[in-house]
Amino acid sequence: MDKLHDALDFAPEGIIDLIVDKAIELRIPDVNKRELIQNNTGKNITSMINTQIALEEAIGTTEKDNKPKQRRVNAQEENKTVSTGRRVQ
Repeated sequence: MDKLHDALDFAPEGIIDLIVDKAIELRIPDVNKRELIQNNTGKNITSMINTQIALEEAIGTTEKDNKPKQRRVNAQEENKTVSTGRRVQ
């Protein structure tokens, strides 16, 4: 808690924005940390988390739907050329 408080007091604006973004992404359950962030930044983390949840429900995405993307075609298969053995047709 003290490290978070020091970070919010002495860190540059970019780091503070990163802390706010991570707090929303991770949906921090500690109300004390949410209040500390709100008091130092003026941003209501609880409201932002609730908005994020409502947005995900409206779109229909959940954490389970966020699968890593996989290629459908293997790069090695693309580079293969079909050779029939004939040079002249």
